[in-house]
Amino acid sequence: MNIVDGLKLTKEFWTDIGQFAINRIIEDARNGIFQTESGKSNKDYYNKQYAKYKMNAFRRFRSKYKGRTIIASKLKKSAKGGYENANTNLKALRGKTVRNTNTDVVNMELTGETFDGFSVKHSDEVSVTVGFLTKDSKKIIGNEEKYNRKLTGLNPANIELIKNAIVQELEKNLEKVFNEDIVIRVV
Repeated sequence: MNIVDGLKLTKEFWTDIGQFAINRIIEDARNGIFQTESGKSNKDYYNKQYAKYKMNAFRRFRSKYKGRTIIASKLKKSAKGGYENANTNLKALRGKTVRNTNTDVVNMELTGETFDGFSVKHSDEVSVTVGFLTKDSKKIIGNEEKYNRKLTGLNPANIELIKNAIVQELEKNLEKVFNEDIVIRVV
């Protein structure tokens, strides 16, 4: 191995770096840290109504039962008839599982679909590209523009972690180069 080879990084290494970046972005978001210079958004709390629904997994609070409107949670599960709407998800979330009901921090995770769609799109010997699914773009861009809740790019702490990983890999490769005998040819 020569010095030039020691400075090369593999496609697999860049794929690992991409997955590491994704894991950092998701872990940060779950803790209310975003990919901004400061790691904060300009609105780090939920709208009270949204928080109330999120804590209740976006299930209905009231339902019709025998012609009366009552709180859905007061219905007994063994009751028969007329309460099919009680304790069901709101229309926009029907058929979806609410994974995260934590409202302590704004974490951009409700069903987890956005984070599930985050993946390594391309890697080669010099770079990696990660991205979200197209269907999540409005949600991601809207939160970024309106609230500075940025899931794209990396914050300074994550940039530093990735720099360190790259340096460690280069040091490991160069160590192999310098452990071999150095041959100098004079012509």
